[in-house]
Amino acid sequence: MEANCDSIDWSFIRAAEAQSALSGVVGGFLFAGIILLLTTKRSDGRRVPALMLFCSAFFALEVCSYISSVVAGEGICFRAYAEGMVGSGLFCVGALGIFCGIAVLLEVYEGKAEDLLRISRLIAYSVAVIALFMEGLAAVGFMVIVYQNAVPPWFWVVFASYAVGTPATVVFLRVRRPVSDGDRARVLRQASYLSILCALVGAVIFGIAAGTPPELWRDGDTVLISNTAVITSLVFPAAGVIGLLRTLPRPHREKYRTGAGARP
Repeated sequence: MEANCDSIDWSFIRAAEAQSALSGVVGGFLFAGIILLLTTKRSDGRRVPALMLFCSAFFALEVCSYISSVVAGEGICFRAYAEGMVGSGLFCVGALGIFCGIAVLLEVYEGKAEDLLRISRLIAYSVAVIALFMEGLAAVGFMVIVYQNAVPPWFWVVFASYAVGTPATVVFLRVRRPVSDGDRARVLRQASYLSILCALVGAVIFGIAAGTPPELWRDGDTVLISNTAVITSLVFPAAGVIGLLRTLPRPHREKYRTGAGARP
């Protein structure tokens, strides 16, 4: 396994600094929004579901920012790629958590607007599609480099399950297993816990990769760690995406109150 950075057409090391800054800035704005929601007087607790998603998304983004900052100082390209894959997966979960939280917050907003809620759902689904596509593309590129264009068949099975199974599961759950009003609180808790779990598992895999002696990476004896990092960066973000998309409010046929009758 060649450890020379010049042999790779795209480098996580060069991109890590920007990704760390982006995750940190987005997380900072999110933290400010959380504080604003907490300090605004509200007695009915209707903002709590959105706050759960925001807090778990903030945690995932900050872990991603830390991982990316470490990757920016890496000197071993394959280790940086394995670590970067984990960080990218966490960024996907954190970004989607923000937009799902916004949709949940709009659902309880007193001046409800049907078009605004529809736009928020559309953005959330778009973020999920982009995140899954880019993460899958990065995983394929990494495996091609690791195995020198001889990618093993088992990876294509995992990738096919990821590429087809994730959207199929989302559609099935939204159409055949819609979330009832009584289950909303449970689904929101599960999605929040799942986002936190993704961050914790990602941090553990990152720690294992970062703690592996450099000579093992240079000698090509870290295929198992590389495979684990790739599978983790696919499976857990996919599970997080499925859980978060289940929290999106369902479309309502009735019109929301707008105009003079709506309170700002």
